[in-house]
Amino acid sequence: MTDVLPTSTEVRPSLFSKMRLPKIKRPTFRVRIDADGVPEKHRAEWPSMEVAQIASRGRVLGSRVLILSQSKIMRSALIGVGLFAGYHLAINAASAWMPEIQELPHVSLAMQIDHRPPNFIMNMGQKSAATYFDLGGGLQGDGRLAWMADYRPRPDGLTVGNLNDLVAAMRKDLPRFGRVSKPWENVVALPFGPKVSGAEQAISKFGDRLQTGILIVLRDSDVVPFVAHAEGQWSVLLFKDKACRAFVGPVPSGCEDRTKSGTVPNDVRPVLSMIAPRG
Repeated sequence: MTDVLPTSTEVRPSLFSKMRLPKIKRPTFRVRIDADGVPEKHRAEWPSMEVAQIASRGRVLGSRVLILSQSKIMRSALIGVGLFAGYHLAINAASAWMPEIQELPHVSLAMQIDHRPPNFIMNMGQKSAATYFDLGGGLQGDGRLAWMADYRPRPDGLTVGNLNDLVAAMRKDLPRFGRVSKPWENVVALPFGPKVSGAEQAISKFGDRLQTGILIVLRDSDVVPFVAHAEGQWSVLLFKDKACRAFVGPVPSGCEDRTKSGTVPNDVRPVLSMIAPRG
């Protein structure tokens, strides 16, 4: 029996100890992530992925605010600020009726509250709709005359002398030829050359001729309106036969004065509405 047993405590190397196992290389995952936190590989489908809906920047910031609002320290700080401000506001507000509470320690605040609305709101309420728009040249009007504000008078318009010459020429041509403007030889001979047009195209097509004046021939009326810029103002005259009436702007010699300071008379509003540019 003793011949079979080993005579020393040496342990023979096993078969497995002599075997060399291959080294297993750990897999590495390299995902490029941009500064906004979105993987470049999944950028196209990122908005539709569930992780994008959970880990969006808004949700992260919202969660931070929620955590802070539930914090006892934050709640205590907010309550303390509210009590401090409420204490001093209450004393300043009630001191007008109970002067004795002013002896309590508090921060004095100027409680001068004006019950009136701001000035721009008061001005809007006091502004009349009839004179809301500044039409230029000291003239004001409502929304139906607002188009005139786009053609404000300039200083290089007609003079009162030019208007006097126009009145004299119209008194010669209009009773003789009527609304047929081609034979108006005296009007054509005027040096500043007023434009003759229909109502539809008077401003929309010839608005740049307001500096030299526009005579408007109406289809169903013997009245011939005249619109121009004169002396830095709007000038609106109405001619019929030998009669002339001035409704806006300087009053030339030989014309009846129907002007109203700063406003457009109702008698001439239909004419201005007819010549208003459309579109």
